[in-house]
Amino acid sequence: MVDNKWVVDDNQPKTNNNLGGENNVMSIDEDDFEVFDALDKDLASSNAGEALRGAPNHQPSHDTPNDRELERLRTFSQEIPDRNEFAKAHNPPALPPHLLQVILNKDTPVQCDPNVLPEPNHVMLNHLYALSIKDGVMVLSATHRHMSQYTTVIRSNTKKRKAEGVFELLTLELEVQEIGGLITIILRILPLESIECAILVDYMLTIDKETIEVKKDLWEPGKLVLEKHTANSGPLVLMASTIQLLSPVDLSRPSAYRNFEVRLEANNIELICFLPQCGPYNFHVDLRLLAELGGPLFTSWKVKQEAGLDFVEVTEISPEDVKILLHATARFGSIVIHKDNFLVMSILASQYRMLTVLREVESYLIAAKMPLIRKLEFAAELRMARLYDMTMREIGPNAVEELHRYLRDNGDRLQDVHWMLRSALGLNNDYVCIPW
Repeated sequence: MVDNKWVVDDNQPKTNNNLGGENNVMSIDEDDFEVFDALDKDLASSNAGEALRGAPNHQPSHDTPNDRELERLRTFSQEIPDRNEFAKAHNPPALPPHLLQVILNKDTPVQCDPNVLPEPNHVMLNHLYALSIKDGVMVLSATHRHMSQYTTVIRSNTKKRKAEGVFELLTLELEVQEIGGLITIILRILPLESIECAILVDYMLTIDKETIEVKKDLWEPGKLVLEKHTANSGPLVLMASTIQLLSPVDLSRPSAYRNFEVRLEANNIELICFLPQCGPYNFHVDLRLLAELGGPLFTSWKVKQEAGLDFVEVTEISPEDVKILLHATARFGSIVIHKDNFLVMSILASQYRMLTVLREVESYLIAAKMPLIRKLEFAAELRMARLYDMTMREIGPNAVEELHRYLRDNGDRLQDVHWMLRSALGLNNDYVCIPW
């Protein structure tokens, strides 16, 4: 019977039955009893098997091999058996041979679709199969049948998962680790050996219902983009869009135009070697472009170049800040403000009155994803009128309520807010902020 229908295989021997139909003829070979040989080996390795074989023989009442085996093992008495008779064997029981037919990792014939599993044997149905754990990955499978359709469910479980993808010219690696019930998500850019490239990117990472949105992040080969710790274990989605393709230059080497060397003081070189990213300590820049940015710093370097000097030693700025400043202004042929350098660049541009750089920082802050009160603090500190006006229009008439929410969410006090922002919102020294 197949799917409630009586069927006959025309390719096998047949015979007529008493009902006027046909039956297939089955031949039984000695090899068909391998399953009972496996049971005998299992029985021989246990004390319980010795007790059963010592029991009196009973005349078999049936003629099938299975019934004869049951009759041989069956015995009844009123005696309580010794516990030692059922002690565990030294070796695990032998697996019946029909359960060795496993779909997982089974070779697929060339003429078959490699994405489709072969049709399973009937003895494989409704069993849970597990592959040996390899590289921290456990694979489980179970096959079920409904009518003429088979469904195999495969589940892989691991404490560490990695996925790679190509974005523009870069190769991204997304790694998920589970440590002590806490999930760590790591997004990095794999190193490249052949080319130098960089991309300004807007991206959004969604973890279940939690969303991380970043504007203008600089992606370069070898960079660790994100390391996020979360308790969420839902679906993970990464979306990214290109803002600008950049062509970086090597500032450690001079060229026909980059003929002015910026040197760090010897003591500063000893300091920078302990930084996580120890780049070159000397930079070669084009002062024609830097002098156009304004401010006394680049202007003083230009004066030294016109006086015949081809280098300058920087002592008043920390080594890492010098690196950030020159990478933002000279490495890409234009000013590049992004998530990782905007804070340092806002301080240096304000300190050395680089008005062109300040305008680029203001444009970044307008588009950045950050609390509106934080934007107003930048506007007040750096005297950015355009940023202040656009943020106030976005807040609307409820600026004071927005300030209260900001203080509550960040655990700050009213005294921590920039005094110019408090004055702009009409909050004098007598104003009392009551947390709720």
